[in-house]
Amino acid sequence: MKSGTTYLQSWLDQNSERLAEQGLLWNKSGANFRATDDLFGSAKPRPHLEGAWAAMKASLDSHAGDALISNELLAAAAPKKVARLVRRLRPAEVHVLITARDLARVVPSQWQTAMRNRGTVTWAQYVEDIFMSEPNEDSYYNWFWNRQDVPGIVSSWSRHVALDSLTVITVPPSGTSPTVLGERFCSVLSVDPTGFDDASMSNASLGAHSAELLRRMNAEIVSFDWAQHQLAIKNGLARRVLEGRADKEPSVGLTQRQHNAVRNAATAMVDRLRRMDVKVVGDLDDLIPGVDAYGTPADPADASDSDLLAAAIDGLVGIGKLYADLRIEGDERDEAGRPPRRRNKRPRPSVAS
Repeated sequence: MKSGTTYLQSWLDQNSERLAEQGLLWNKSGANFRATDDLFGSAKPRPHLEGAWAAMKASLDSHAGDALISNELLAAAAPKKVARLVRRLRPAEVHVLITARDLARVVPSQWQTAMRNRGTVTWAQYVEDIFMSEPNEDSYYNWFWNRQDVPGIVSSWSRHVALDSLTVITVPPSGTSPTVLGERFCSVLSVDPTGFDDASMSNASLGAHSAELLRRMNAEIVSFDWAQHQLAIKNGLARRVLEGRADKEPSVGLTQRQHNAVRNAATAMVDRLRRMDVKVVGDLDDLIPGVDAYGTPADPADASDSDLLAAAIDGLVGIGKLYADLRIEGDERDEAGRPPRRRNKRPRPSVAS
């Protein structure tokens, strides 16, 4: 997670026809998520789940060439789920591609994801839990490393897929064109990305003030169920409104002390990967943060009341506009589908000649 998957999935969606021309089947990212949720079962209510895996499997079985499934949530899948997926894909030969990114860039992004999904832990405590304290059940330690421990993910999948069928693809350093990641990914698939359209979507970051606003809101809206939070807060307020003001705010950042702890953990992780002798596209050094912390660190908890008020006002205005637009669109659809109104005409008086 947080390793270029949103960019790649959008890029693949944008170029599915070009992939098909080269013999690679890609069933679009939404179908991928529904299919794996249907296969594994989901406690969260999602539309169009029933039969999604059967439909995906039918398309895979009818395709004569290679096919691709992409879902970053598979990284943290329990061993039983990994075994079930590999078993259900038979008789196809399964290859596993794992994208990985510099941890100093992953950590702020992963914390923001937690805030989009009802999290209430402060930024400082989050970093402390993962890198600077002994793990405990109440911390984010296990949640984070289940998704970001690349050697652990390789080990888990290699119990069911041969090690020489696993490939780690590194996300290039910040400032590199995103097409480099796409080229690395396509090289494993034996696909030529020349002439591909650019991705239409990336996983944008929140500014420090907006992320802190979400954190405080989450503590106050515990009455929201999962679907309400997803629609109103995660997809509405966060993604469609607050992400648009990120350039008005400082970025979430690590202090030098925090950065050192993250760098040490990343170095240890890369050392484990080198010993595993897994195939790598890119450079494992891409996964080790530089010596100095990136930019000017900002702790979201330092946001002033005026900072939070500015974010909240923009949020209210944006949500109000989204609500109004939805109502207008709904009214227009209703009007378009409604039969013409019959006016009650008064009978015209007859005129005797």
